[in-house]
Amino acid sequence: MSSPILTRRYHGHYTVLMSGEKMGKSLGRTVTIRDVLNTHSTEALLLGLLPAVAPSKPIPWSNDILTRVRGQRV
Repeated sequence: MSSPILTRRYHGHYTVLMSGEKMGKSLGRTVTIRDVLNTHSTEALLLGLLPAVAPSKPIPWSNDILTRVRGQRV
């Protein structure tokens, strides 16, 4: 069973940034996983985003990240 402290610490949503600006439905700047996977592989998504993400930090978003890792293998 997990510790309540760890559960509270890691529960929640992270901010996703595109060009340094917050993304969100209310701002009209959204990208769905389905949209990403229509143009990029699952591996590109993993290789492109996971190394860039640190716990409790904003998630940087850019189509360029996925384009750079296209063709790399996990």
